[in-house]
Amino acid sequence: MKVKKTLVRSLAVASLFLASLIVIAPQSSAANAKLNGVCAKAGTKANVGKTAVVCTKVGNKLQWKKAVAANSSKSPSTTAAPATMPSGTLNVAHWDFLAPKYGADMQATIKEYEKYNPNAKITTVGIVRAVYETKMKIQLSARGGPDVFTIPDTFFPELARSNVLEPLDNVFTPAVKATMNESNKGGLWRGKQLAITWQVAPYAFFWNKAILEKAGVTPPTTPQELVAAAKTIKEKTGAIGFAVRSRLAEETPWWIDFNNWVVGFNGGWSNGEKLTIDSPENIAAVTAYKAVYDSGGFSVGDDASTFRSKFGQGLVGMMIDATGALPAMIGEKVPSKTVGASKLPFPGKSTSQVGILFGINANSKNKELAKHFMNWFLTAKTQQSISEMIGNTSTVATDVEIPKTFLDENPWAIAYRQNGKSTKSSVPEGFESSTAEIRKEVLTQIEQVLLGKLTPTEALKKAQENLT
Repeated sequence: MKVKKTLVRSLAVASLFLASLIVIAPQSSAANAKLNGVCAKAGTKANVGKTAVVCTKVGNKLQWKKAVAANSSKSPSTTAAPATMPSGTLNVAHWDFLAPKYGADMQATIKEYEKYNPNAKITTVGIVRAVYETKMKIQLSARGGPDVFTIPDTFFPELARSNVLEPLDNVFTPAVKATMNESNKGGLWRGKQLAITWQVAPYAFFWNKAILEKAGVTPPTTPQELVAAAKTIKEKTGAIGFAVRSRLAEETPWWIDFNNWVVGFNGGWSNGEKLTIDSPENIAAVTAYKAVYDSGGFSVGDDASTFRSKFGQGLVGMMIDATGALPAMIGEKVPSKTVGASKLPFPGKSTSQVGILFGINANSKNKELAKHFMNWFLTAKTQQSISEMIGNTSTVATDVEIPKTFLDENPWAIAYRQNGKSTKSSVPEGFESSTAEIRKEVLTQIEQVLLGKLTPTEALKKAQENLT
């Protein structure tokens, strides 16, 4: 399959601005100061060449030691920062910066870098998820775009083959590299590390306990029960019975979401050597999807932002969504303990995964600052903050702790943790660089099924033929 390169790479010269050292005029009593040499009075300040030093008690002795930067007392993270750091403004992009519940907090966490590096200014850029890839492609093809940005794993092959991602192989210090877990292999492309993990999120089936109780429905465990439950909820309560993505306008996230049905029916888009789009398992998955779509209780026409908002208002009974989505929906109207969760109501055990990577724009004019920022992003404090913010049940770039109190207060999280043991990517194995073309063709044909113009068998057979 021939793939067109829609993006071009241009080498940009990165400017490195060194922070100036604060030079404190030497006092007369310290005229002969030498680094690590003996001094007479604790707290006395001086200069050794261009290095600021201060008389410090070390054991039972007083010695001249390099002065700690003035801002180092503000936070533990600043204490660990080097005295001289790159400067400038860094634009960081992520669709989750617009998340209703935690978007502002996520931006604040990223801006914590300004405390670590007082020479830097962080500008967060929020782009609506439905158009994220489109806007990024336009900006990157024009040699623009943010300096650092999140990358859906389904979008990663397209960017990697277009050479718009800065290689990260020599970016991280040995200490930082030692903390990176296996999930970061998702950012490898032909032997090069082009991105790191932001988040790998599993999916779960979850429901509003109050709505199901009102409808007299027990949580479904099979596709047939799901259809019946969705219909009953709508008829008896007026609420939407079941919601998942179903619109081509949200092509990439719909593809990732729909992968739940495929892997849930033990199917797949390829076997590593050839495409298997029209396999019996995949046909069964589309058939089950069409059945619940036609149940009368499905969120027909709603995009993710809409049906997620409705769930948070107590207007949706059941959903399948990734771990990062649910924390943004629970609240006063739907408290966390009123949400139940389980494996998907499908034959298999696997779920899809939302793989989100994090990379540097190869055309950034602030590469040195971006690389310094990426090392900070992998610090324990930052990783823990990100993990807790997105629900404590996703994998992040380094191993973090999940507080027991969180699991006690959010019992639905247990299902996500269990489902996370068997997630599968929606990127077709062996056809990674052709993901965009496969995605577009398959979803276009599935849309025809939803419109009643093709049967699941006809649609997937047509997609298989058009792609081979």
